[in-house]
Amino acid sequence: MSNAYARTLFSIAAGFNILAGLPLLVATQPVAQLMGLQITPTAGLFIQITMIVVLMFGWAYWMISRDPVRYRPYIVLGIALKILVVAVISSHWLAG
Repeated sequence: MSNAYARTLFSIAAGFNILAGLPLLVATQPVAQLMGLQITPTAGLFIQITMIVVLMFGWAYWMISRDPVRYRPYIVLGIALKILVVAVISSHWLAG
């Protein structure tokens, strides 16, 4: 992977994570209503914790986009996170 490609890829990934995480973190109830979700206080807590993790990975992706060689270990963390998220969502989807 060339540095230019990595910079572009991880800049886009950082932007996506920020755009996905920030609204649900700062305006959980209004955004949930727009999505047709009913949020209990406990669910709201876990949504906000999850969005903090999403934002932190966005920050890690931004750091990778600035210096892909220096932050190469973060790439492995990002891959592991994506695989785990897909595994959890798939298992719930398959369970019905």
